[in-house]
Amino acid sequence: MEKVQIPDYQSLMGKKIHVKLVGGRESEGILRGYDQTGNVILDDCTEFLRDPRDATVLTDKTRKLGTTVVRSQNVITIYDAESAIEIPNPFL
Repeated sequence: MEKVQIPDYQSLMGKKIHVKLVGGRESEGILRGYDQTGNVILDDCTEFLRDPRDATVLTDKTRKLGTTVVRSQNVITIYDAESAIEIPNPFL
C-alpha cells in the first residue's frame, strides 16, 4: 500500500481554512484539530450551497454547521482561507 503524506496541519491550527470535498461540497471553518490519518475538526463551520439547477455553480447561500468532523477520504483540497487569492482561469 502506498504511503500518503499528511499536509502540515499544525501551521493551519486556529486559522480559518477552506475545504473542497468529493461530490462538490465546499466548507470553511476554524481548524481545531486533526489526526494522523488526515481527518480534521472544524469549528464554526459554514457550508457553501450550490445551485439546485446547476451543481457546478456556487450560490451566495450558506448553511451553518457548527463543529464538524471531516473525514480525510472526502477531502480534495484544504487551504488557508484568509490568505488565498483567486486568479483568473487560464483555460477559459
